[in-house]
Amino acid sequence: SRFLNLQVNKTTGLHVHLDTAAEVQNPKFIRSLLNLVYRFEPVIYGLVPPSRKTGGYSSPLPDLREAWSRCRTSLCYRRLLNGWSRYIGLNLEHVMTDNSRVEFRWAGSSLDADEITAWVIFLNRLVDAANTRNAQMPKEQVTNTRAGLQKMLVTLGLLQNTRVWNVSKDL
Repeated sequence: SRFLNLQVNKTTGLHVHLDTAAEVQNPKFIRSLLNLVYRFEPVIYGLVPPSRKTGGYSSPLPDLREAWSRCRTSLCYRRLLNGWSRYIGLNLEHVMTDNSRVEFRWAGSSLDADEITAWVIFLNRLVDAANTRNAQMPKEQVTNTRAGLQKMLVTLGLLQNTRVWNVSKDL
C-alpha cells in the first residue's frame, strides 16, 4: 500500500458481501444468523473502531427478535426484511433476492491483507455457524468483555472449548 500511496481514514469502511444462495434455501438460516449477530453484536463492535457503531453506516441491529423468531417461511422473512436499512452492520437487504448475499458493514477500513483475511475468515465462520447450528433467540446480548469474546469464538468454532471434560480410561 505504501508503494501505491494508498490511504484510508475513519470515514471509510470495509464492506464484505458473502454469497448465501445455498444457505437461504433453509429459512432457519436467516433466523439463526440474526440470533447469532444480535447475541454477539456488542463483542463484534468491540473488534472494530468505535466510529463504525456511531457513524450511521453500520448501525446495530434493531431489536426485532420477537418478529424474526416467529418467521418460518421465506415469505415471512421477505415481509420482515422489506424496508430493512442497508446501513445496519448486518445488511440483509439482498438475502432474499435472486443474487442472495449478506453484506457485513462492521469493519473499519484497512489495507492490511492479513487483517482483511482474518476478518473474512471470521465472517465466513459466522455464516457457517448460522447455517449448521440453529441459534436460538438470545434473552440478552453478550457483553463486550474477554469472557464475551471467548464465548463468541467458541460458538463460531474459532477457539477450542476448554470446558470439555475428559473421561477417565478406567470408565
